Amino acid sequence: MPDNTDKFIIRGGAPLKGSVHINGSKNSALALIAAGLTASEPITLSNVPPIGDVEMMLDILEEIGCRIEWTAAETVVIDPSRITCNTPSATLVSQMRASFNVLGPLAMRCGETLVPLPGGCNLGDRKLDFHIDGLNALGIECVEVKELNAVHAVARNPRGAYYRFPSPSVTGTTHLMSTACLVPGNTVLDNVALEPEIVDLARMLNLMGARIHGAGTPTINIEGVDRLTGTTYKAIPDRIEAGTFAVAAAMTRGEITLENVVVEHLTAALLTLSQIGAIVTLGGAPQPHSASTLAQMFEAEGRDDTTAQRGLVNVHIQAPEKPKATTIITHPYPYFPTDLQPQFGALLSIAEGCSLIRENLFNKRFGYLDQIQKMGGHLSHDRDLAAIMGVPTLRGTTVKAEDLRGGAALVLAGLAAEGTTVVEDVYHIDRGYHCLVEKLQSLGADIQRVKTPAAAPVTV
Repeated sequence: MPDNTDKFIIRGGAPLKGSVHINGSKNSALALIAAGLTASEPITLSNVPPIGDVEMMLDILEEIGCRIEWTAAETVVIDPSRITCNTPSATLVSQMRASFNVLGPLAMRCGETLVPLPGGCNLGDRKLDFHIDGLNALGIECVEVKELNAVHAVARNPRGAYYRFPSPSVTGTTHLMSTACLVPGNTVLDNVALEPEIVDLARMLNLMGARIHGAGTPTINIEGVDRLTGTTYKAIPDRIEAGTFAVAAAMTRGEITLENVVVEHLTAALLTLSQIGAIVTLGGAPQPHSASTLAQMFEAEGRDDTTAQRGLVNVHIQAPEKPKATTIITHPYPYFPTDLQPQFGALLSIAEGCSLIRENLFNKRFGYLDQIQKMGGHLSHDRDLAAIMGVPTLRGTTVKAEDLRGGAALVLAGLAAEGTTVVEDVYHIDRGYHCLVEKLQSLGADIQRVKTPAAAPVTV
């Protein structure tokens, strides 16, 4: 566990009001950085959030010989032209699941690599079979070395191939798509993930000289090339951060304008907010957008692709008088995102009536509800189904963040609760939110970070 044992102290009850700038996407930045290993020249990435997971991924690349330089607050240059080591350390890789995406690119750049098995949030079954089976299909021989808790990969005879994912996987899709760019011949990836982060990565790789078609659709075609060049690229905004602040407005009887949002990436969450009773206004429109209008937008939303550039707009969220109960079912994009399920679960804990949440992706994502129960929440859950009976108000107490998005949900609960809430183990939250405390304070929240002194060494 990291040494950072800081806490958030939250005095709830203040309506949040104002505007907040949404940072670049964490998940997109991680994929873009890992894919940087496929380049033979430096790449410059902007709109990169300087958060824990991003810093960790950059540390992994720096450890194996890449030159890393932050040239501005959210702009980083990655020079992978002189990789000196093909084995990243377990200390870094074991802390974050996305780090496993260096396996294929390193094998193609170096001929072989040994990459430790990754860690990350404990959300249940998150198998790596898709990654390993897909790389094997591409002729990159992968063998798990159990005594080292690592995977050894050798690009002995890479060649284009057809691979169908048993079920869509975001990290699996970005991993195989990046790797296949350097694999000779034609590769077809079927039943892939459709998330905006997939499209973002394909756009960057194509600017580097890759030949990728179909990103954002269920089937991606990749024609391998000999080398990829450098480029300059701006990551998309973080739809999960935007959704988190949207829920913050709804939970605190507030009004927040989200700046720097791609509405098409957030339609399912905005539709759910509207159904709960929040007033949603897109892009400075003179009138709010009704639930039926948002539903029509959602139904009309086609699959994203690498040729459709999405415009950035502001989204205004006004809280309802009292949130209404609803049913949420998580599915891969473009449906309701699992990474916003905990935040909406916190909102539903103070909604009128009984709400249901069906979690279809991660079977250990309901841990945060046990903490909200300590705050007076009335709920029950098993592996994939939660029933939440809203209460008039939550009560502040001490709770513990167990993962990134669950931790964010507890912060939201604390903002809406009566009294003082202490959120422990906030290093989980730091992994995915840049300057969260400062942004919330700018909106009127009474929240502080308290640094906990490191334990003194034990002498004998």
